Amino acid sequence: MQRKRTGFRTFAALQIRLGVVALVLGMPSAFAQSAALSLHLQEIRLTAEGEARVVLFQFSQPPDSIRSFSLSSPSRIVIDVHGPVQNVPSRIHQTEDALLTHVRTGSHPQRLRLVLDLSGQTVPVHSVEHQATTVFAKLGKQSGEQDGGSPPVRTQVLFSRSQTTLASQPGPESPAPVLASIPTPSPPSPPADLTPSPSSEPLSQQARYHLEQGQILYDADKVDEAIVEWREALRLAPQAARAHHLLGIAFRDQKDHTQAAAAFQQALRIEPDNATAYVHLARAFEALGKEQEAFDAYQKALQLVPSAPYVHNRLGYIFAGREDWQGAANEWYQTIQLAPHYAYAYANYGEALERMGRQKDALSTYKNAVPICVRFTQAFEDRRKKGKAEALCAEIRKRVTRLRGS
Repeated sequence: MQRKRTGFRTFAALQIRLGVVALVLGMPSAFAQSAALSLHLQEIRLTAEGEARVVLFQFSQPPDSIRSFSLSSPSRIVIDVHGPVQNVPSRIHQTEDALLTHVRTGSHPQRLRLVLDLSGQTVPVHSVEHQATTVFAKLGKQSGEQDGGSPPVRTQVLFSRSQTTLASQPGPESPAPVLASIPTPSPPSPPADLTPSPSSEPLSQQARYHLEQGQILYDADKVDEAIVEWREALRLAPQAARAHHLLGIAFRDQKDHTQAAAAFQQALRIEPDNATAYVHLARAFEALGKEQEAFDAYQKALQLVPSAPYVHNRLGYIFAGREDWQGAANEWYQTIQLAPHYAYAYANYGEALERMGRQKDALSTYKNAVPICVRFTQAFEDRRKKGKAEALCAEIRKRVTRLRGS
């Protein structure tokens, strides 16, 4: 069964399809129901402490899943991050570290590949985990395991989207905050403790085999077979939160949102601090029309990871559905601050301002959105996505013309 992670987006007034969730009858007309922000890599940060290394990859939204393995000759660690990845050129990020020489990134259909190139002949002890929008790769003996005093901590930012993306560069046409009453959030920062939470249940070799086989089958678009493997893993290890989580994603792909929600709830019963599972649970609730349950799950995710543009974006749509335009404006403003390249958020924010009677501020937002939208459109290689983004730009220009004439 082929998985589809993109969908439909609708201008309610024009009925132009531009995103992921179809507009529900009677829904307000805020550039409504886009959901799937593309999965963008926002930052790569290397932290070294003695023999320990932690490489942090910050993303614009929670990945669907991750898979990692190591290779030799030359020694390297490979991480595949699965989700709605936008196609981007391959890049090499050089470090100033003796152990980790380079970090390479490259996109493939529905996944982003991260490669950690190592200097030694062997791959050190390592682990790869992800929590919400962050992927951690831990290499070597960690600080708590080292002998003697605490060694100095060295941090290097290898990549930052805010410094390299044209859409986020400051300039005369950059969007200015027009709701002065809403505080600007601080830039996202890695958690103080870079160590991911321990696995919910130590897996036997047989249970781990079925978990990994399921991932291989899922990556090959064999979702039904993957479900069989993950169910077998759960038979052997009922408290394996990861297996529940992966089952939820598989059921979601099959549009069985009831079973998906149940699987994510099981994962959260075992790991209640898993922000990614809360986001997936909220998406399942939205698909089931359970708005309040979705709202509560998104709020739980934000309590764990406040700097999550995807979650703020979705909350904006829920507030808009309630015709709470101040609440929608707050959330879309936060989305702009955290994902300044995402043109749809400017359009949604501008419409919320219009609904509140703030035409002057809405006009300012739309005018500032025009160059952002052009750069946003240029980033797409997929013709269909590019066409949708061009339609968005055309609509924003129409709104500028309309408000200037009013």
